[in-house]
Order: sequence, then structure tokens, then C-alpha cells
Amino acid sequence: MHPILLILTLVMFSCEAESDCNGTPGGTAVEDDCAQCTEGTTGLVANNLMDCSGDCGGDAVIDACGVCGGDGSSCADCAGVPNGDSLVDNCGTCDNDSSNDCVEDCAGTWGGTLVDDDCGVCDGGNSDDLGCGCFEPVALEYWYDSDGDGLGAGDESNFHCLVDAPENWVSNNDDFEPDCTTNNTDSCYLCEGDIVYCEDLSDHSLHLNSNGDLYYNSSLPIYGFQIDILSTDIDVTLSDLVESSGLTISMNSNDEFTRILAFSMDGNSISETCGVLLSIQGIIGEIEITNLLFSTANGGEIPMVVYDCR
Repeated sequence: MHPILLILTLVMFSCEAESDCNGTPGGTAVEDDCAQCTEGTTGLVANNLMDCSGDCGGDAVIDACGVCGGDGSSCADCAGVPNGDSLVDNCGTCDNDSSNDCVEDCAGTWGGTLVDDDCGVCDGGNSDDLGCGCFEPVALEYWYDSDGDGLGAGDESNFHCLVDAPENWVSNNDDFEPDCTTNNTDSCYLCEGDIVYCEDLSDHSLHLNSNGDLYYNSSLPIYGFQIDILSTDIDVTLSDLVESSGLTISMNSNDEFTRILAFSMDGNSISETCGVLLSIQGIIGEIEITNLLFSTANGGEIPMVVYDCR
């Protein structure tokens, strides 16, 4: 054969293309990782039989959260919706409505019900204003202090707030001498007076002092006596001196006065001295001592008189 023809024959034979896996001469189809002919003229994508995990013929797929073989929970919201917008608020409620979100009360409790009262105190709304203003004590009872010694007196009282208490009204009723600032009324009811119970009494006299003690002064022993105490509401207590004298004592009361009788059948007597016969509890300034009869051993009269403070 002519050398030129030989060369042409070799060239033509060498230019004839090889076929791909799909039988297409010069084709681009290839066998993928799952041994399937794909690409080229096959119309198949390489590794189309392979799942997302790389298993040929597997069924693993990518879920809504982009996870291979997942169930969509890795990006689910509190309601279970993948990539949803529901949120759990501070009280554990899951929804996507912010208008009903749990709020914190005044005590710092989420979902709590405590609120500040009208005095700014977090106590559920119970007011700290008891009628006299925030944090002020409730209105107190006051009595009039007539002599300015800080002690009130009388049966009439008024209620005032602490900050509104009028002048000369105090929160006590302890003044037994409402007309004496120094509270040392003497036995004749004189504030800061100088009457002494016994030393100032003349012989054969009686004196009822402001404490309700009925004093006597006698230079003669007393073998019996009668005293009428004009008053409707009193309580009389005999002194130890009278109780120990041995005299027989009788007390009788009616709606107008109390009569005290003391006598002796055995010659007993109250000694000649100055001392207390009895004590009277009541409104002393309204008591009158009258109908006095004091006797000696033979029944003679001891001319006792009531000491006149005037």
C-alpha cells in the first residue's frame, strides 16, 4: 500500500471516538457512586439514587430545618412549628401574641397580682392610709388639758389625727387635779396651798381633804360618834385606827346620804390624837359632812366642827 494511503487509514481509525457508558460515541455519561450510568445523554443526575446521608437507595432526606434525616424539631418553635415565631413568656405561655405576655407585679413576681396601694406600698392594694394620711396612725382619743401640765381630764373626749390634734388636747385622761398645773392641791383644794392635814386643824375639828381622807383632831378620847355623809355615789372605808378601836360600827345608806354610827358598850374609845377616821371614794368636791355627834365616856358631847377652808 502506498505510504500515503496507509497514513490516512491510521488517522481515520484513530479519530473514531469511544462510546460512553450509555453507548454514545464520545458521550459524557459516566457511572456514578451508585454504579448507575448518569449524566450525558442519560438525563440522569449523578448519584440520584444516593440519599442525603450518602447511602445508595437510602431514604434519608433533609428536613425543614436543613438537617439530613431530621424530623423538623431542631428549629421548631415552642408550638412545634419549624422556624415558627411562637415564644414562651415568663409565665410559661407559648404563643405568638405579645399582647397577652405575662407581666411582673410590684413584688417582682411574674404573673403576680400585687399592686402598689395609694401610699405606694406593694401590698395587694390594701391602703396604708387609715384615715389620717399615709403611714400616719389612726385617729386617737384626746382629752382637754385645762391646766397645761400635759395631763388630760374630764368625761368628754374627741378623736383627732396626730398631726391635727388641737392645742391643749392630750392623749391621756390622767389628771386628777385638772385645775392645778403642779398637781399638788392641798387639803382645801388650793393649788400649791400650805394646809397641813393635822398640824393646821384646831382642837375638836374634822377636815375632808382632797384625797377623800376624813381627818379629826381631838384632845378628848372619842367613845362614839355619828356622821352623815351627803352624797349619792360614794364608797366609805374605815381607817385602821377606827377598826382597831373596839367600837361597834354601823353604816346605812339611802339615796341621799350615808350615816355612820360608832358606839361602845365596853368603854372602848378612839384615842385623843389627830388622825384619819375614814376614807371616802367619790367626787370629793360634792360631798358634805353634817349631823355630827361625838361623845365622851359619860355620854357628854365633844363639840366637833368641820374645818372651814374659807
